[in-house]
Amino acid sequence: MAWLREEDSEIFEREFREFLPETLFDSHVHVWLETFLPQMDQLVNPSLPRVVREWTVEELEAFYREVLPGREVLFLLFGMPYKGIDLKANNDYVAGFIDGEKRFGLLLTSSTTPLDEIRRSVEEHKFCGYKPYWTLVPGKEQNEVTIFDMVGEDQWVYANERGLVVVLHIPRKMRLRDPLNFEQLRSILAGFPKVKLVLAHGGRSYCLEHLEEHIVDSLQKFPNLFWDITAIQNGNVLEFLFRRVAPERIIFGSDMPIALARGRMVCVNAQNVFVTEEAFPWSLSNPALGYRFTFMLYESIRSVKRACQRVGWSLKEVEKIFYSNAYTLVKGVWETLTKGGSDFEGKAQG
Repeated sequence: MAWLREEDSEIFEREFREFLPETLFDSHVHVWLETFLPQMDQLVNPSLPRVVREWTVEELEAFYREVLPGREVLFLLFGMPYKGIDLKANNDYVAGFIDGEKRFGLLLTSSTTPLDEIRRSVEEHKFCGYKPYWTLVPGKEQNEVTIFDMVGEDQWVYANERGLVVVLHIPRKMRLRDPLNFEQLRSILAGFPKVKLVLAHGGRSYCLEHLEEHIVDSLQKFPNLFWDITAIQNGNVLEFLFRRVAPERIIFGSDMPIALARGRMVCVNAQNVFVTEEAFPWSLSNPALGYRFTFMLYESIRSVKRACQRVGWSLKEVEKIFYSNAYTLVKGVWETLTKGGSDFEGKAQG
């Protein structure tokens, strides 16, 4: 399958060829097979936008070879947290690609996943941690779910014992500004200091209204907190974070396969809205107007580039964001699991 258009190639050459490092680490990638979720057609959820029926590791790697020519891309893989998905089948699929060199994996978990199952998967397949999601909490809607509903106490204890990564997509309407979320985040960071807690999408901070200075500043005292800037395409949000968070704590991710869609996320009245070339149930679109779009992946990279320029970060900081921060994090866990290496010491970098 060919994804690239001529104008995409021009964007890469003009904007990214000299900006991106030779090696990248995509720390936020969903992969699954359609057979894991037979009821796919019934799913229309703006929180989990769907652009393909399945997304395989082979397709992922082929896409990157085409759209980022000459770059090597490493991956942190996990399943797709649709309600009703076969978690075991999806996790087994990811496990088959983990090699500790180019591909690493997180275990898609729910609060009901038995600890013995988690422990066995981590020890046997070398999953570097968990990827929980609010949709996997039974009987609650997104704005009712708590962080401890998503990851149980015993799961946090085990993650702390093994120094695992937890990529957390926080629930609730107010996101980081929700008092319960803020209280529970601080409790987890203080109580489980060996857990590498990664806030997916910067705490779902797609719009500047989703952030408050005192909250971000307060969280920075915890050296085991990292900020995943996946799918944040608002330059003001990225600049806000880059001026308050050390570059060593910031991690790039794509949210593939949504990032292969042509479009952009925009903020409208403090709401994150998808505007896309193709009409989807979860986006705003009018194909009749004939507007041309590029990949959301490119739009995300563009936004990071512009924010780096605004705050004066050099290609050294760019390399950290797009590669070495995430690689160092997961590679360290991998080595601990496979070779008995030392645990993360929780020392802030930079």
